[in-house]
Amino acid sequence: MNRASGTASARATDRLLSTRRCNCDDLLDLQRRVHAAKAPLVDAIVKLGEIASSPTSAAGLALTDVRRALSALENEDG
Repeated sequence: MNRASGTASARATDRLLSTRRCNCDDLLDLQRRVHAAKAPLVDAIVKLGEIASSPTSAAGLALTDVRRALSALENEDG
């Protein structure tokens, strides 16, 4: 099973934010990408919720991962 990881995105974000010189184009691009990721994540949560037979099924575990990803995106917005 291939699971998406936010680690690479988090590292990219950290690199962008930790630089002393602001590259606004990169930051705006990152903001657009995060915003674009939210709708597919919400759709995936709904679909996985419909097919998950239990929280420990493969779909249930994937649902948990997608919820965590969405939560991380929402926390970064604030």
